[in-house]
Amino acid sequence: MSGFRKTFEHEVGDYKKSLGVPIEETKTPFGKGVEGYGKDIKPIDELEEKYGQFSEREKDERYENIRKRIREKKRGDVDIHLSKIDEDGLPLEALDLFEKYEHKKLHEDEVMLFTSKYEIGSEEQVFGALLRTWILDKKSMDVEKEKARLKEEAKQKLGYLRAKNKENPHIMAHVDNINISSLRWLDLNTLKNIEHINVGDYRDNLKEYFGNRTRGKQGREFAIIEEDPRFRFYCSLKGILNLGPGSPEEFIISNK
Repeated sequence: MSGFRKTFEHEVGDYKKSLGVPIEETKTPFGKGVEGYGKDIKPIDELEEKYGQFSEREKDERYENIRKRIREKKRGDVDIHLSKIDEDGLPLEALDLFEKYEHKKLHEDEVMLFTSKYEIGSEEQVFGALLRTWILDKKSMDVEKEKARLKEEAKQKLGYLRAKNKENPHIMAHVDNINISSLRWLDLNTLKNIEHINVGDYRDNLKEYFGNRTRGKQGREFAIIEEDPRFRFYCSLKGILNLGPGSPEEFIISNK
């Protein structure tokens, strides 16, 4: 025991007992009771999860590679606004977002949060706006690809229905009445899964569609519905499934 501790205990005695209350052992410089301490400090394992076991040199190389890929995109004349951006001056957060975009993991809300930190017209804000435009363009292309795939599957289903019902002129008339090019996403998906669909659910979706089309057009509801290719598809669908004829009244009632 040190001389200091001997002297201290001789003068004060057992200080823990003299206090009369238990002392809480602390593991931080300011104790557990300091409000807000450590609140904004990210644990080491979270940082390592985000950046990996990279040395500073490796991190620098990673960001330089991202800058090179942006330069390559600029040379491809992707957007005139991109050519005006100095990738060397972009913050690391912007480079991280670009890399996420490359891996198809970037979301609009992340970009909007980033751009909200900068003034309109700044390079950071313009770069964020470009990222958002590219995301929306990619979504649009994906939707068109998916619709093209659905159309092809719907055509195959029509071929199957023709082969299956070639001896049944009643059903064949309904099959031949379907014009795939005039159908929407929901219609194509319904045709593709015709053996398993719930016609009532499909009709309820059409009710909302026709409700919007006929709102404020009293006296013309029947004509609007009867001329719509989606209604004609609905009638063909019911005919193929032997569920009786379709009527515009099924959709006009929902508007009252």
